[in-house]
Amino acid sequence: MAVTTIPTAGIADSAVTIAKASGFGKILQAVSNTYSSGQITTTSSAMTDAISQAITPSATSSKVLVLLSFNFHFASDAYGVGGRILRDSTTIMTDSADTATPNAYYHTYLVNQNFYGKANYSVLDSPSTTSSTTYKYQFGSYRNGYESRFAQQGGAVNSTATLTLLEIAG
Repeated sequence: MAVTTIPTAGIADSAVTIAKASGFGKILQAVSNTYSSGQITTTSSAMTDAISQAITPSATSSKVLVLLSFNFHFASDAYGVGGRILRDSTTIMTDSADTATPNAYYHTYLVNQNFYGKANYSVLDSPSTTSSTTYKYQFGSYRNGYESRFAQQGGAVNSTATLTLLEIAG
C-alpha cells in the first residue's frame, strides 16, 4: 500500500528545504512595459492597440499574472470607453460580450461633462507554452465617432500606463 501523506512528526528538522520543494507559486520572472504617450480612438467598430509586453515562460505548467494599470478620459458624448486583454490573438479578458464593440468599464449618458478615471486589471492566465507570448491591451470608444483616451488624465495630459507580466511556477 502506497503512503500518500507523511505526518509532520515523520519529517526530521531541516530534511525538506525550499530548494527540494517543487517551487509551486514562486515568481520565476517579471517583465514590464511603461507607456506614457497617451492614445485617442474614435471608433467602436475596431479595437485600438494600446500597450503590449512579451514573455517567454520557462515551463508549460507556468501561469502568467497580467497586471495592467492606466488612466482613461472621455467626453460624455462618447458615452464611455472599454477594452480587452489578449494573449497573442486570443482574448483572455474583455469588458464586453461582443468582442468587436467595447462595453464600458466606465460610461455615462450625462451631457457636457468630461470623465476621468483609473482602471486596474489583474488576470491569471495559463498559456501552456514555452514560446514567446505577447500580451496586449486594446481599447475602443463606447460610441462610434467620439473620442476615448488611453493613458491620459484630466485636460488631455498624458499619464503613465503599466503592463506587468509575472511568470508563476505551476
